[in-house]
Amino acid sequence: MADVIRRTVAELEASVSKEQFENKVVLSKEMIQDNIDKVRGALMIVWPMGLPDWEPAKLIVEDDEDLTGTQDSLDAHDPESSVLWWASKQLSREGKLLKDYVGRNNKTKIVVQITKRGQGAPTRQAQQQSKSEQEAMMQHYFKKKEEWKQLEEDEDDSYLTSAWANPKGMKNSLNGVGNVSWRPGR
Repeated sequence: MADVIRRTVAELEASVSKEQFENKVVLSKEMIQDNIDKVRGALMIVWPMGLPDWEPAKLIVEDDEDLTGTQDSLDAHDPESSVLWWASKQLSREGKLLKDYVGRNNKTKIVVQITKRGQGAPTRQAQQQSKSEQEAMMQHYFKKKEEWKQLEEDEDDSYLTSAWANPKGMKNSLNGVGNVSWRPGR
């Protein structure tokens, strides 16, 4: 009997998995309702007499779950009092599609945040990097900082008297007076 529940849950997880998103399968309300009906059917097969009234699975399937006072109530949003935000802009519900905000590029990844109406724009999220990228960046900046310290401590001005540092060197070479001495005897 437990195998029926495991199989049904595996099918449910597969239908909402990341692979479905990568394969560009659109998750519709009908698909979600179909999956809920499959879970309801699996529960009826395993418990033909029905689940007790206090069982969370029964409350979820019958859409009679009261989340008041639980941690899950923080994750549940009322569609009428919720607002979507992207790029510090509030997305309107009236006639505009997501492509009107983002464009038609299918390879664009956007992160949309949801808040309650009237709360204002959510805080910006920092860019997520892998540990190795972060370490490489820290190493690069540390090396740059050390180079700047070394340059600040180095007060060697001997290069200023070099021939390549002469500001009139190019003019003299173009005029052909680069190594001409104007003093007699030299």
